[in-house]
Amino acid sequence: MTNRRSLKSIALVLASLSLLAMAGCGPKPINFAGTDRAAGVDGTIKLKKLGPDTLMVTSEFKFLPPPARVAEGATVYVLWFIPDGQTANKAGTLVYDEGSRRGSLQASTPHSRFNVILTAEKASNVVQPSEFVVARKAINASQNK
Repeated sequence: MTNRRSLKSIALVLASLSLLAMAGCGPKPINFAGTDRAAGVDGTIKLKKLGPDTLMVTSEFKFLPPPARVAEGATVYVLWFIPDGQTANKAGTLVYDEGSRRGSLQASTPHSRFNVILTAEKASNVVQPSEFVVARKAINASQNK
């Protein structure tokens, strides 16, 4: 009887560990590098489905030079989502720390296929991306499961 209880306990523990391990599994982060303007930039995008038509996009960048080094007069980094065949949508202004050279932004989109670009801009109220692209990546959420 004791052996049977021990086996059941071991099985229960193993099953619990398996569930915990699977809970940590999710979409893989999407990594990308900087462009020629800022070749040392490393970026990571994580996607999370919030509903049938909404994706949460969490972006993190490191090794970002100050925006003014990328473009004269630039003060901020802006993240853009560009759905296939459409104009760019501003996701928002990166929260950027010049000391650590890191930046991040979380934004949502209804699109599952789009390009992400990060640009250096003179102000956060811009309505279209400048030519000063420091990172770029094509995203297809259906392939990132």
